[in-house]
Amino acid sequence: MNSHFLSEPIQASSLSRTQDLIALACRSHVQIHHVSAMQGISGSEVSSVQVSKQRNESNFTVTDVQWNHYNSASLATSSTNGAVVVFDFNAGAKSRIQLSNEVVGSRAVNRIAWAPFDSNLLGAANQDATVKIYD
Repeated sequence: MNSHFLSEPIQASSLSRTQDLIALACRSHVQIHHVSAMQGISGSEVSSVQVSKQRNESNFTVTDVQWNHYNSASLATSSTNGAVVVFDFNAGAKSRIQLSNEVVGSRAVNRIAWAPFDSNLLGAANQDATVKIYD
């Protein structure tokens, strides 16, 4: 067994479709690490993305992280401030697309899930008992 320690508690994790990357959602950011059957999680992170646009924003926590089933360069996150954000890692660039127009302080998004039949559909389950589908 291989252990890897982060500086913050892990809220959620997701293994990529190719099973060579793992996304670890911490309080305000997501770390991405290489994974191998022989070595487990590598000590150095491949990438780190800040979920909030404002680095000093302290009133939210990342609640979920999910790799896209069809596009291994696409990663979605949700948080307690109502934000649903998709990151695209194609061509080495990190582009950030905020899907929800919620403002800070709105109801939390508890879970997200990519549709298994369509690479462009993302579902979000909110604290206010609603489900939103983004395409």
